[in-house]
Amino acid sequence: MTDIQPELNDDQRQVSRLIAPLYRSRRWMKCFAIVTVISAAFQCVRSMWYLLIIWLPIWMAYLVFTCASCAETAYLLNSERACLEAMEKLRIYFKLLVVAFLCGLLLAVVLGAYYIATMK
Repeated sequence: MTDIQPELNDDQRQVSRLIAPLYRSRRWMKCFAIVTVISAAFQCVRSMWYLLIIWLPIWMAYLVFTCASCAETAYLLNSERACLEAMEKLRIYFKLLVVAFLCGLLLAVVLGAYYIATMK
């Protein structure tokens, strides 16, 4: 017996085409998220001060993991809603990444200026 697959309309085919690169990367994205959480846990063990900011990498890992899951759902079910949700997760991830980078850069500049000002 053969499985009868429903005919896809143009919108559903377009969703599959658009989400295909994320679908193909889903395993790497999930692996990245898991490794990020493990790395955050090791950092926390190494320094208790890391507890103050450990939520950020864990949240970002969660966003990447759920993005991969949404991409898989969007590809397999041709779901426009899941496709949009995956893209939204990526948008939030990159926004957080840029904000964290800029905060780190600002902190480095401030500490560098303080070091230079107190040097004799």
